[in-house]
Amino acid sequence: MDETPWWEEIAGNARAHGARPYMVEGFTEITDAVRRGHAVLVRREQVEVADGITVFEGGTTPVTGPFAKVAATEAPPIVAILRFDFGSARFVLQDAASPTGGVQLTPRRLARYLEDDRRSTGVALGA
Repeated sequence: MDETPWWEEIAGNARAHGARPYMVEGFTEITDAVRRGHAVLVRREQVEVADGITVFEGGTTPVTGPFAKVAATEAPPIVAILRFDFGSARFVLQDAASPTGGVQLTPRRLARYLEDDRRSTGVALGA
């Protein structure tokens, strides 16, 4: 049985909702897309991004909204990198499974999060 990569399902669903998604790989491409104003969807995994600092701890909650169908097909949980906040010099990530709704990461911590091959590919939601 041919298994479709998670990003193809996400991109197809995004297209169905009017977005113009494109693939981005690695820290540089992902952050360039975010700085152009495009949200980037990446896999959500618990990772230690600095000594003693772990992001996305705990379980996940059901995903609702336009990505609920994809989440129900056993696709990995996703998190959206929304923008770069120049005031705090951090990337703002929206996490539907978090009780706080998101997290902010410095460029170095985001790079550490994205260094694993499973998390280094994302779907940028173009205009």
